[in-house]
Amino acid sequence: MPAINRGTTLQKCVGNAYLFLPREADTGARFGDYLVWTGLDKRLNFLNRAPSVSPDTFVQSPIGTDIKSNYGPAWVVLPDQMSGYCIYVSQADGGLILRKFTRKPSPGPDALAYEWTVGAPQAFPKASPASAVSAHLGTQNGRLCLNLAWAAAGTGTICLGQAFVDPLADTLTFSSMLTLDKRACTDGVCLIRDGRRYMLAYFDKADNKMRLAHSGDHVFEFDPARDCVLDIRSIYAPAIVRLNTGLIYVAYTEYTTKVLTYAIAGSGADGKYKIAVTGIVSQSGGSATAGPTIWPYRVLKDGVGAEQLLVTYPDETAQVIFVRMSIEPAVIPM
Repeated sequence: MPAINRGTTLQKCVGNAYLFLPREADTGARFGDYLVWTGLDKRLNFLNRAPSVSPDTFVQSPIGTDIKSNYGPAWVVLPDQMSGYCIYVSQADGGLILRKFTRKPSPGPDALAYEWTVGAPQAFPKASPASAVSAHLGTQNGRLCLNLAWAAAGTGTICLGQAFVDPLADTLTFSSMLTLDKRACTDGVCLIRDGRRYMLAYFDKADNKMRLAHSGDHVFEFDPARDCVLDIRSIYAPAIVRLNTGLIYVAYTEYTTKVLTYAIAGSGADGKYKIAVTGIVSQSGGSATAGPTIWPYRVLKDGVGAEQLLVTYPDETAQVIFVRMSIEPAVIPM
């Protein structure tokens, strides 16, 4: 079973705080950590700090903005590591908005906070998400793009879209919105990259059970024939991460108890994922009030680099909680 260490921040949020730990793929080195959230005043806040020994320590004063939303935001860092896009649902009209943030040069590598310039809002046409949006940086036909997934307001139907990034300009080019008519979720979705494919995780609106949907190789399309069902339930969006071992770690708010829970799933002989282990993440058995985020990061253990997981979620007082989890060293027999 994973070892679990819990901590808190000084921040409170509406929805969940979005944690982003960018890493260099070959070495695991992190270029700076981001925590982005909607405060109780419905205004977007974020923190960016240089890599530190303890990645679950965000104690400095946040950078406030005039951006307002009723939900938590998403955040994607661009390859230059000096800019990124904040993706959120506008409080004014319920539309899906993307804004570019560009970091000014820091006075030194140990600076805890940076100054930023904020670009103009850019709206994804005809998109009206029901809750927070999930986003992932990728490429399509050689073009850098933001892959987006969300639940439509009113129906919960899962929608997909892409925003293509021009490296020489701050403007985005948007794809047409794709609606997955046979899939509807309780709250929102989690979108990740799974090798050559994308993976969508969500709790189905019909029975509250978790679904995993896979795309084809290098395409942002999802065939229902590749879907599988996991026997866990929630009313909030899940967070998932797939490790090199093939295991999937799921963090979610349990349907009955509202306690934040983890599940470890492995692929069976039929290629479908099945739950092998579950356990409680929430601090002192307290409840969670939104879906979590989960990210892997590298730490030194006995002089050797080791991977751990960092989970964030809001507790019953809206306090942002951090949970550090060890990673099981071997694939669990199914």
